[in-house]
Amino acid sequence: FAQTRIHLTTPSQWLMERAQRSLLSPAIEEARVIRNGIDTDVFHSGDAEEDRLRLDLPRGTKILLCAGSIARSNQWMSRSFVRSAVEQLGRLDVDTAVVFVGSGETAVSYKNGTRVYHRPFERDVLRMASYYRAADAYLHAALADNFPTAVLESLACGTPVIATDVGGIPEQVNSLWRSPRAAA
Repeated sequence: FAQTRIHLTTPSQWLMERAQRSLLSPAIEEARVIRNGIDTDVFHSGDAEEDRLRLDLPRGTKILLCAGSIARSNQWMSRSFVRSAVEQLGRLDVDTAVVFVGSGETAVSYKNGTRVYHRPFERDVLRMASYYRAADAYLHAALADNFPTAVLESLACGTPVIATDVGGIPEQVNSLWRSPRAAA
C-alpha cells in the first residue's frame, strides 16, 4: 500500500475512522464521508391508517416494525434485543403487535400476549414505505452495521427508530442516554 494512493469514500464517520486506523492509512491521499441517501419520493410521511388497511394490519394497535433479511434468524440481528422488546410490549396495558418483514413466511402468532406478524421479504419499495408509515416505531436490532438505509427510510416516513448503538447508527439516531463511546 505504500506505493498506492487511495481516494477513500465511506458512508459513515465510524467507518472512515476505522479505515484511517487500518493498514490502508498510509495510502489514503484523500478521504471523505458521503452519507447514504434515500428516495424521498417513495419514503415520506403519510396516513398510517391507510397503510395499515393496505397491509392488512390492525387499526388502533401500537405496532413495532422489524425489517431485514430473514428477520427472525438473521445472524447480524440481536435476537435478545428483539426478545426483550417483545417482552416489554407484552407488559403494557395497550394492544400491541410486532411486525417482522423479511421472515420468509406469512403467519401470525402470539408471544407474551403480543401479536407477532411474520411477513416475507418485501421487494416493492412502495409497500416497504407503507410498512414504515404503518408502524409506531421501527426496531433496528443490529449487532453490526455501518449506516443502514432502513433507519433513514423509517425516519423519512416519520417513524421513530429504536436501534442498537453499533457502527454508524449513532450518527443517524440520537440517543436518549449518552453512549459510553461518546464520552470517550
